[in-house]
Amino acid sequence: MKIRLNKLEFDVTPVSSAERAAMLADPIIMQGVWRHLWQWDHVAQEGKPLSQLTPQKGAPLPNGISFFVPRKDANGAITQAEGPSKKMSEKFMKVVGAKSVSDLLQALQNILMVTQQPIPFDTFAPLNPVASYVIRMYTEFNVVQLRETSRNLSATVFVPGAVAFHHHVTAKVEDGSFEALMTSKPELENVQPGYIVRPQSKANQNLRMIALARRIQEMEPLVRSATEGGKVIEDPALRGAFGRAITEWKTIAPKTTTQVAPTNA
Repeated sequence: MKIRLNKLEFDVTPVSSAERAAMLADPIIMQGVWRHLWQWDHVAQEGKPLSQLTPQKGAPLPNGISFFVPRKDANGAITQAEGPSKKMSEKFMKVVGAKSVSDLLQALQNILMVTQQPIPFDTFAPLNPVASYVIRMYTEFNVVQLRETSRNLSATVFVPGAVAFHHHVTAKVEDGSFEALMTSKPELENVQPGYIVRPQSKANQNLRMIALARRIQEMEPLVRSATEGGKVIEDPALRGAFGRAITEWKTIAPKTTTQVAPTNA
């Protein structure tokens, strides 16, 4: 797969799990991984947005870009090489003719498109009379790199693949109503509605499948080992990550494609 930015073609390549984790740990990218969206006040019986929402009160799901040049520290962990990353940013912008990162990102949005995710207010509505709370959204990003080897250019692209909504109770009524609600509806305590982001363009779909294939292939040996002899996966992190990747693959893969998810899908 290739992506064209200002007449320059870039190859889309997947990144390893270790690289992906390091890239997602960037403080700027982390702001998009966890976002506080909505605050409900049970005393005033009203809510207010905590971040920019669409007119339909949906959460926009923009793509992201960074210029992550990796290096290994003394312990072998992958981190960002600050100086080379800054130089890569300057070189990339100059070669593609972008005046700012915002301009470059807008060009990328035009290719991959931006969608929105409705906030599941109804799921949390039973809490409204008895508690104040904050709704947060977790975004699972697909991560790839754009590479133009002849000019030694690269950029990291982050594309939303799935989201999950969480709530954090900040205050309760004092008459026992909150506890009574939790007793009658215990599922409300840890409810986390999740959704797969629907591709808004063919480029979005293809890029995500490239990233997902790499993630699934890397997790398969771990899953085979964990399930040997008919056992269930005990590691909740591995179980969740593998399940989400497989679900996203099956959701976005073309129904008539001959491509299939890796063998343990």
